[in-house]
Amino acid sequence: MSRRAIRMLVIFSLGLMLGSSLLRADELQYPLTAVASADGKSLFIADLNQTGVWKLTDGNR
Repeated sequence: MSRRAIRMLVIFSLGLMLGSSLLRADELQYPLTAVASADGKSLFIADLNQTGVWKLTDGNR
């Protein structure tokens, strides 16, 4: 497997893990969108009905 494929798999898996725990949070409502940072260390989550973006690093906001 190429480095790029491994990196994308890690980013996707991280997004699923962090996103699934966030989706259960009362303060977040649908629709949500998420994107990983270029270095793959952070995940940015945006609630499209509210203003602001959450930055998650190591599972912390």
